[in-house]
Amino acid sequence: MMAETAGYARHEAATPGAADDFAARQQALKRDTNLRVQAIDRLRRMNVQHAMHAWQRRYSDPIAPYALAFLYAQPARPGWLAVRAATRLWLAGPEAADLPRLLFRLNEVVTHQRGGTPYDPRRDLADRVDPQMAADAWYVGLAVSSLDTHTGSWEQARERVNGYADLPGLVRIVMTDTTTITVDRRGLPEFNTMTVHTTHALSWSMIDAPYTYNVVPVDDLIADPDHRTVLRWMTELNDNLSRADHARSSQGTPSAGRGHDPRSRRRQP
Repeated sequence: MMAETAGYARHEAATPGAADDFAARQQALKRDTNLRVQAIDRLRRMNVQHAMHAWQRRYSDPIAPYALAFLYAQPARPGWLAVRAATRLWLAGPEAADLPRLLFRLNEVVTHQRGGTPYDPRRDLADRVDPQMAADAWYVGLAVSSLDTHTGSWEQARERVNGYADLPGLVRIVMTDTTTITVDRRGLPEFNTMTVHTTHALSWSMIDAPYTYNVVPVDDLIADPDHRTVLRWMTELNDNLSRADHARSSQGTPSAGRGHDPRSRRRQP
């Protein structure tokens, strides 16, 4: 949370009229809920694109059913923030065949780094960075796009659908403000239904909720066997990446923002 706090502090210091009063706290709450909604919207789009590419390449140069997104926030209009992402897809194979083990290995990479330039997933891991990523963006969360869902694995799903639009998907998001979110996205045969569980509110009031969602205790999500192990390692990796981003910011290390070419990364997990 340290990097996120520093980022918010910079943002609020530049926000005209920001003050510690009721109106400012209301605005901060609306900003935070909007940030979570943006994260969900960004990952829902990513999950659909993930399904499309996996379907198109299922017989030739297939890709893994898991992909990661590293989420960053940056100033938008006064009082608001925009979410940007750096993402990583893997080719199908042993490296990305088991999601918990993949997250575990990435944790080892991040935590075993000693000295030098702090780990930056945009430079060291991502194969794509949103072109709108600003130089002063700060890390706010980790997300996983999965084509394995509670109704079956990617391998099972692709054998019983007619196209990528029919494929379901699953999104998990862990943010530095302790928000945990799961999104079960159904395919066209199930009317593209989206079921959202979140530990924190996604709207200022239910009247302006962008879609139906369920607020649940984090312990309930962690206790769910479909999420338990993945969320454990996502939470640990998220904490380690937040610390690394704080170290990068404290050292004044240039960020891998606008104009960054991820193909120049020097390290593979």
